[in-house]
Amino acid sequence: MSQPTPFWKRPLNWLDGKIYKGWVKTAGPVGFPAADGPAAGAKAQDLGADARAALLAVYAGQFGSYTTLLWQVPALSLTAQAFLFTIALAKDVDPGARVVLGVLSVVTSLMSIYLMFSHRIHAERQGRVAMDLAVQLGAQADAEENRGAVEVWAGVNSGSFVLWIVGLSLFGLVGLGAAILGLTEL
Repeated sequence: MSQPTPFWKRPLNWLDGKIYKGWVKTAGPVGFPAADGPAAGAKAQDLGADARAALLAVYAGQFGSYTTLLWQVPALSLTAQAFLFTIALAKDVDPGARVVLGVLSVVTSLMSIYLMFSHRIHAERQGRVAMDLAVQLGAQADAEENRGAVEVWAGVNSGSFVLWIVGLSLFGLVGLGAAILGLTEL
């Protein structure tokens, strides 16, 4: 009997389902020209193993870059939030400034959450293409064996991703509270 999914994993499972169902799919063999791009009418050339191996290195590198960007977002957001809250929650600040800073905190939280999801989707895409190339090169036996985000994100704790999304959301709620406090003081 399977265990029910904890509520904190549901958003990530939803995202994984969306990623798997089409946001990240590759249409067929990876190479150039793209099957549905502007050069679709051009004669497709079969890439040799060396060219595919070079492409694999590029896509794997891009996967690593997007993953690095993903985890830079919370650190930068916390820096911005600390600056905003230092001013917004000071006792001698003007109520109008408290409202503006609270709204900026909410906007910062929303932009950070969006960026985290965006970088995760881009990393997933690059990882998916790298996996498809690895299958074409024979470096991986079965493309369907490891298709979920959990497998592509091997070594990345998905709980950390959810925890940071929840944390950034809480910062946004505190910012909203600061804005409401400022409005009541006007």
